Amino acid sequence: MNQRKADAAERKRIDPLKTVVDRDLMRMAMDLHRLRQNEEYWKTVPVPQRPDGHLRYESLLQIGMFALPAAAYITVAQLFGYGHALYGLLLYYLLFHRLERALSDAILRKRLNEEDLDRGRYAFTKILGDRLGLKPKEVTLEVVLKMTCDFGILVIYGRNIPTEKKDAIMRQAYEFTDLKERLNYIVFCFEKTM
Repeated sequence: MNQRKADAAERKRIDPLKTVVDRDLMRMAMDLHRLRQNEEYWKTVPVPQRPDGHLRYESLLQIGMFALPAAAYITVAQLFGYGHALYGLLLYYLLFHRLERALSDAILRKRLNEEDLDRGRYAFTKILGDRLGLKPKEVTLEVVLKMTCDFGILVIYGRNIPTEKKDAIMRQAYEFTDLKERLNYIVFCFEKTM
């Protein structure tokens, strides 16, 4: 563990806003951009959290899920005797099963909501941190847009069109200072060259 931390500290930081990064990272940025990220989430939560679906007081809910049917069985056993309480064993099991199912559904619903809000941001941030030495706070929508623009230009350069036209598209694209306008222009040129 300490060796891994030492490797991360020694790793040279690469700024994707100033350089063109590896093609696979640009492709991931393009995929992340296509998922239509929630800009408000990126602004309010600078460091993404892993979508794990953990409920508040989940441990207490799990204990209660077991304790409620057990308490019902013991209460009935105290009132009517343990032999008669066995007749209600199926009812206790059904109560336990219903509580367990409700808790599982709540955890799944919470996880799906978190994943819908995250849309791959946590994994992308972790990968950029590992490969480029970026801190999670440094991975912003601006970084994603810049990498997406670079990927679009790279794809256009792979097209079978004259080199002069490719160079003209690239020069025109880099004249846009706003990354959204640049990306719109690249997408327009991409569709035009198909």
